[in-house]
Amino acid sequence: MENIEVQKLTGIQNLYRYPGVEVIDNFLNVGEKLMITGTRLSCKTSAALQLAVAVAEGWDWLNFDVVKGKVLYVNLGMNDIACMYRVNEIYKSYGLDKSESLENIHFLNLRGKGIFDAKSLVDFLIRYTQDNNYKMIIIDSLDDVININRNQTVLSFNSPYDQLAMLNQELNRLTEMANTSIAYTHTRQVTFDKTVPNSLYDAVVNFNFINKAIEENKIITNWEASFMTRNYPLLHQSKFFRFEYPNLEIDNSIGERLKKVNEYKKKESYKKVSSGIKKANQSRSNKSQLELETAFNALSEDGQSVEVMEIANHLNIKRQSVYRKVKKHNNFYISDGDVKKVIEEVSPPKQDSDKNLGTF
Repeated sequence: MENIEVQKLTGIQNLYRYPGVEVIDNFLNVGEKLMITGTRLSCKTSAALQLAVAVAEGWDWLNFDVVKGKVLYVNLGMNDIACMYRVNEIYKSYGLDKSESLENIHFLNLRGKGIFDAKSLVDFLIRYTQDNNYKMIIIDSLDDVININRNQTVLSFNSPYDQLAMLNQELNRLTEMANTSIAYTHTRQVTFDKTVPNSLYDAVVNFNFINKAIEENKIITNWEASFMTRNYPLLHQSKFFRFEYPNLEIDNSIGERLKKVNEYKKKESYKKVSSGIKKANQSRSNKSQLELETAFNALSEDGQSVEVMEIANHLNIKRQSVYRKVKKHNNFYISDGDVKKVIEEVSPPKQDSDKNLGTF
């Protein structure tokens, strides 16, 4: 608390651009937290490993420019061999057998090392990162230390919000003490907005599955990634990616195909609604005809005519409604105020009109 200083605003000349030290161009700065999220098996670790390589090499990541620097990859989920193998596969996919910048990537395996809470993790990382000047620390996955879903948090404090507030303070302490940025992966259970407090991130990449295909005996998955940041003009943006192990590659054609599919679905949905309306109208017409037939058969003696008012009273409807039912039925007609049945091969006389009948 002794080193806290009050900041004073002395001018706006240098504030036209967000005054931070960038790690990911127009997306993330030193001192900020990036969350890479999605459901299970949604390429989060692949994206995190690609980010580690991008920082080490100064390459672009998911179509964002990245500033070159040292990066620490904190592995909590995989064993050492699997982690190293996947990084090697990423380099090979770019046609590289070696790289002079490979020494910029440091791996820290904490799987099974007894790190059970955020404070223990941050204390360990602060000691480990002293004098290393890491541009970014990537934690994969934060879920192996603490469940950050609001509705599923296991407590050692008074409430889920107490524990999440403590987690936020610890992550902020790490960025401050190590003078770095943090990226971490998180598996969401339901929709993103309902599960994670926004204090736990400054920027987000949220992966949503679109579809899967098999090409040349390889499984290809397509994804829509939503990008959100609080400190740059880019508030919300979506991009489409194709994942072919081991890399995510941007593929704008996915969005174009998806748009066509959605347009087709809208047209088909409209057709179904129109068809449903027609079927409903036909169903009502059939019901009306059946009601007229049933009433006539109940009131008629040997098929003789029945007065309009008798049928109206029997069906508990108005007289005009009987006229409308008869007009829509090919087997009945009205003459002299009576409902009569059409005799085959005999044309019925002109029907009585229901105009000027009044209301009964």
